[in-house]
Amino acid sequence: MAAHVLLRRLGWSVLLCFVVASTLQSTYGQTDTSRVAFEVVLEPVTITARVLHLGTREATIGKEALYRIVEDQGIGLIRRGMALTPDFYLRGFKRGEIEVTIDGERFYNACPNRMDPPLVRVNPLELMAVAIDPSGLALQSGLGGRVAYQRRPPTQAWSVTAMFQSRLAAESSFEGALSASGQNHRLSLRWLNPRSYTTGRGQSFGDLYGYRDAHIRGQWLEGNLEGRQGKLQYGGGYFVTRDIAFPYLTMDERENQMGHAFIAFAGHRLYANYSWHGMDNGLRASASTMPMETKARTFTIGLTGTAQHTDYELFYRFWKAENIMGASMSMTQNVIPSARVFSGAMGRTFTWQALSMSGRIGLTHVAIGDKERLELFRMLHPRAQTQRWFVPLALGIAYQKMNAAFWWGLQAELASEAPQVEQLYFGLRRMMGQPHWVANPTLAQPVRAGLQASSKWQNLELRFYGTHVWNYVYLERRQAYAMNWQTYSSVRALLIGGEVRLALPWGSLQTSYTWGENRSHHTPLAEIQPWTIQAKVHTPEQQALQGWASLMYQARQGRVDATLNETPTPSWYRIDLGVRYRYRPVEVRLDVHNVLNRTYRQHLSYLRNPYAAGMAVYEPGRMLSLSLVLQH
Repeated sequence: MAAHVLLRRLGWSVLLCFVVASTLQSTYGQTDTSRVAFEVVLEPVTITARVLHLGTREATIGKEALYRIVEDQGIGLIRRGMALTPDFYLRGFKRGEIEVTIDGERFYNACPNRMDPPLVRVNPLELMAVAIDPSGLALQSGLGGRVAYQRRPPTQAWSVTAMFQSRLAAESSFEGALSASGQNHRLSLRWLNPRSYTTGRGQSFGDLYGYRDAHIRGQWLEGNLEGRQGKLQYGGGYFVTRDIAFPYLTMDERENQMGHAFIAFAGHRLYANYSWHGMDNGLRASASTMPMETKARTFTIGLTGTAQHTDYELFYRFWKAENIMGASMSMTQNVIPSARVFSGAMGRTFTWQALSMSGRIGLTHVAIGDKERLELFRMLHPRAQTQRWFVPLALGIAYQKMNAAFWWGLQAELASEAPQVEQLYFGLRRMMGQPHWVANPTLAQPVRAGLQASSKWQNLELRFYGTHVWNYVYLERRQAYAMNWQTYSSVRALLIGGEVRLALPWGSLQTSYTWGENRSHHTPLAEIQPWTIQAKVHTPEQQALQGWASLMYQARQGRVDATLNETPTPSWYRIDLGVRYRYRPVEVRLDVHNVLNRTYRQHLSYLRNPYAAGMAVYEPGRMLSLSLVLQH
């Protein structure tokens, strides 16, 4: 069956299910999305999985690093460079396949390499909770799920919170954050001066990755103001970074500026954000022989809300990126040729006792303004057009049973999303015999079907899942016109895995594994995280003092796609220690990261994209972190 026929039938099926479910709902049930199916307390976060979307996990956010929080909840982190640069991995999906929202707002990256992912745009003192949903059912979900952050609302009573953190040894940097709230308004500031780190062997970025200097010192500054008056909410902010090193890539972020604003009333939110991004290789020795520079900008405006128990979203995005390569004979290219995206969607959830159903449907239009770039795309894809229409949709059914000691549930889902803009309309001609990179404007819309079984008995939680993706966007190497090319094609992908979590009064243990297979070529699926174990123990809090130790282990990853030059990664482990003294209004923390000063790299810390450096990025060596939090 042709993909467009399948999508059309799926769309009519979702609409029919909406009508039937609405009738049954009005007759037999009431919408209830707040019921909690189970709750597990893992110090220092509270995790809840709700009746909808069995895989969803929610965590309240304390003063700890945001990356530690999401890592504890099963999100893999892709190391790309110095502090605060990782990207996300979740159950075989990664990077742009996982949608990240902040208070329901989409913050798209201006950088084609995602140097500016959404998580870096939030002050940890502002955040209240994060919901991690690995399914494709949520209204603002990507093909691989959604990570949704929620800020704390401003308070009527006056309060001031400040955080200061200094990192020593392998990484030398300083971070400060301030949040002042009162009279239903909040002002927050954050500043950092991150520095590139050394590995366990003492090797710097200059030693390993060809930087001119041994260490790179960056700058980071952001400010936000938010207020509310009754049902009216409003706010905005500004964010700027300079000289953030990305050895994962051939260029580094030299400057990034982002401004955003919103106004909300009675559950409806209008927002806009604009990002300008500049990257080059001026920090590296290669700049003297082959200078490279890319300037990009993106603008997003959106409207979200709920009407008649139905969630809705409308948004528009503009994105343009220009690359300049070479010295005496430079070449200028519109690598993102003025792409424009219009999208609208609606979704609703229904519950009948132990049964729940969730659905969404939408329409997305993607087009480019620079039509001359079509000539490049048609060199590999003769049927390429300057615009595409897609129908994002999802339908999920879940059944859950619980009693005082045991809970179990089953969920089936069918979801589809448009390919990412850079997979459709990115184009880069390269010099010195390197492969040219051309996106594929003819890509079919990916469709995923998944099953998940979950259960919990006392403190033990089990999850098993399987996902089959048709038209999964995958890298492909080609030869044409006596030149080497890299592009994208559609394959069938299979992802099967499981998670086990054990929560005890004195610690926790969790392990996860995902098996990925390219069913079209009968080869391992590239960039799949290996078997992972996380363990943590902590002492009772005595005299305002508490200590803990944690272990992170990843097994060897031998299932690799050799056609993409993917190579096996050896196993590794890391031990961290920490102690906290808490006596209101002061909290002092001392963390020792990588206590044994081991040199290792993660399997996902190697990129295969147009700007890839072709080198794996090693993790930091032993690092000390001293934090002081004041709350009044």
